[in-house]
Amino acid sequence: MIREKGGGPLSTILTAEIYLICVALSVLVLIWIWKSAYASIQEIWMTRTILSLLVNNSANFLFVVVCSLQPLDQGGIALAYGVKTVYFLSLAALVICWYIYADIILRSSYAYTGKRILQPAISFGVACIIPIVNLFYPWMFSVDQTGTYRQYYMFFVESLYLFAVSGIKAFMLFKEFREERNKDRRELLLVIGILPLLLVAPSVVGILLGGGVPVQCVLITIQMLGLYEINTRQQISVDTLTQVNNRMRLMQYLEDKLENHFENLYLLLLDLDRFKEINDTYGHVEGDEALRQLSSALKHACSTVQPRPFIARYGGDEFVVIVEGAKFSADTVCEKIEEQLKAVNAKNSRYAINVSIGQAKWHHPMSPQDFIDAADTEMYKVKMARKAKAKKDGTKL
Repeated sequence: MIREKGGGPLSTILTAEIYLICVALSVLVLIWIWKSAYASIQEIWMTRTILSLLVNNSANFLFVVVCSLQPLDQGGIALAYGVKTVYFLSLAALVICWYIYADIILRSSYAYTGKRILQPAISFGVACIIPIVNLFYPWMFSVDQTGTYRQYYMFFVESLYLFAVSGIKAFMLFKEFREERNKDRRELLLVIGILPLLLVAPSVVGILLGGGVPVQCVLITIQMLGLYEINTRQQISVDTLTQVNNRMRLMQYLEDKLENHFENLYLLLLDLDRFKEINDTYGHVEGDEALRQLSSALKHACSTVQPRPFIARYGGDEFVVIVEGAKFSADTVCEKIEEQLKAVNAKNSRYAINVSIGQAKWHHPMSPQDFIDAADTEMYKVKMARKAKAKKDGTKL
């Protein structure tokens, strides 16, 4: 046996109240999320993470209540085992949902199906083995007739496994945190990445204070509240259709950047070619899908570029990408965008998604609008040159 948990009536009541407060907070956040008008893929997985937390906190609350009904008969002991097993299974679900949510944030992706979900699904299955086996062979924990909860070595094996699964993703989050210059994204990466520490902290505190302290549920609930708050703030500045920054956020970003900028700065203004034709031929639903595919291509094209370019929807079928560094960096982003669109078009036989890109370099004393207008002028030249070439060659643009 490694640790034994128990306490007096006052300790039991306090612990139950803390779990109940965490349950109430989880329910409140879920209600707020479900009332939102639009659910992105990252919001869906954040919701699933918080739902797992709700089940986790509820199981903890019920476990404390059951163990307080001393002495426990065989039915009470079986119920305590069942509720605690649900706790461990929901903790595994929480970690895996968090893992997928973090991966979506890192990859800036819309879809999470097929092969991509296979690895976390396997990890979840492995994490469920020890709690389920413990129902037959109490190697992880046990509960006796006095309601005393004992933890054994396999409890720490399970905890270390969940820490390892989440720790790998957290390392990637903190690595991007160090390289990221957008303060909003840095804040998001930091809050998401602390989960592994929250998994370990309760064990450390329990050893120091002798157990019985509901640290984990409190810390993780606070983290989820932080994520919800950041997500709510970002919704104000994010375009709901394409899930990139909106025009308001773009202008704020440029105001801040131009006021404190001392390096080369390039602005790419992209216009989706033949967007009206796509809308007229295939309908506005397909037009929206074309915009989503374009924004996804922009995210993938910029995902490996450092410092990370800033992407925004300027309006309609126009997008802006702001690149810091030498002109080579801006040219590289343009090339990567073209590569991503080729891959997208290879899967779409009905129409091609192509863009005209205008590129401008910032010079003092350009205002944000001057900067955008300069790129717009260059984009118009690109469009006219392509139309002239198409007319000369007798081809369709």
